[in-house]
Amino acid sequence: LDGSLKKVRGILPIVLSAKQKGYKRIFIPYENLKESSYVDGIEIIPVKNLRECINYINGKIDLDLSSMLYKNTSIQEEKYEEDFGDVKGNYFVKRGLEIAAAGNHNVMLIGPPGSGKTMMARRIKTIMPDLDKDEMMEISKIYSIAGLINNNIGIINKRPFRAPHHSATNVSLIGGGAKAIPGEIVLAHRGVLFLDEIAEFNKKTLEMLRQPIEDGEINLSRLKFYVKYPCNILIIAAMNPCPCGYFMSNIECKCTEYEMARYRNKVSGPLLDRFDIFLDVVPIEFGEFKDNNFTETSKTIKNRVQEAKNIQRKRFENSDIKNNNEIKSYQINKYCKLDEDASKIAKKIFTKYNLSNRSYTKLLKTARTIADLDLCKDINKNHLLEAFSYRKGYYKYFK
Repeated sequence: LDGSLKKVRGILPIVLSAKQKGYKRIFIPYENLKESSYVDGIEIIPVKNLRECINYINGKIDLDLSSMLYKNTSIQEEKYEEDFGDVKGNYFVKRGLEIAAAGNHNVMLIGPPGSGKTMMARRIKTIMPDLDKDEMMEISKIYSIAGLINNNIGIINKRPFRAPHHSATNVSLIGGGAKAIPGEIVLAHRGVLFLDEIAEFNKKTLEMLRQPIEDGEINLSRLKFYVKYPCNILIIAAMNPCPCGYFMSNIECKCTEYEMARYRNKVSGPLLDRFDIFLDVVPIEFGEFKDNNFTETSKTIKNRVQEAKNIQRKRFENSDIKNNNEIKSYQINKYCKLDEDASKIAKKIFTKYNLSNRSYTKLLKTARTIADLDLCKDINKNHLLEAFSYRKGYYKYFK
């Protein structure tokens, strides 16, 4: 009852909305200062209580606003304990994750227990491209609404990495509840959503991901209001090839055909169709443990990823697209041009493997990213064949 102002959720979108509506000045709780001070073009006045606000408006007190403002949108290089330099073998898998990070392509990792699926999936955050200012504001607005902004930083300046447990409920994964709070897929916007042991998730929960993955947004309707959240995410999923985990490995599998089919059917065909890259993760040989040859570090890989990302930013600078994975079907001919040899191979692949329209466009978008990593303007046959090689795991386990 003393009129003191408490910190509130969602101050960043509130300040941005006030700016868009033409307000020149806004009073906010003092504890929300860092979070809102990244917005330019509007005077932000933090106050600790209502009396201070009234006295300032009446000219009875002055506030030293210059000392309060905290503006720093620079990105400090993130230091991770994990590094791809620690990973022995599985070069094909590391290359697939590099392509995924460069073009935001969804990945399915399949392999026996202990082969390194989780280890490599968690390292993808070390090679993700840096955020631009618009992306930082997009993510920060979401985290502001969720009340997850770090008070010491005031803004989200690195790509999110969310890894919900397979026991996650519909509301925790998708979002909702009485206040339509953002779920994990929204909190992972412009970052990574890691679904470890995807076959252990509730099937109905997984099916709810299909539309948001395709549209890049989630719509939550409640009795008195309607909310639309962005969820443009990179999904990394990992699963065993069968219930015991050792199908087609050097350890004998004890599962029956029925058990294997039932296990894999937990991930439906339409959901699998949302993945661009399927990586077969295999246990490494003893000799690879002893191999001390140089292995590329995350920093080296990230430099290539960042260069490919810069090419995409230039390509899509006059559109609302950020990544190759967001290219719409009607834009394929514009952005994914094939040379003559690549066109012939694309026709053979489409006919022989009876690809769906979605699978074919995803193949071309993956090839587009590989071409960007090679700094090539058009897609050639090598880019297309490499992109198709990343469907090997799909035909091995699901066909």
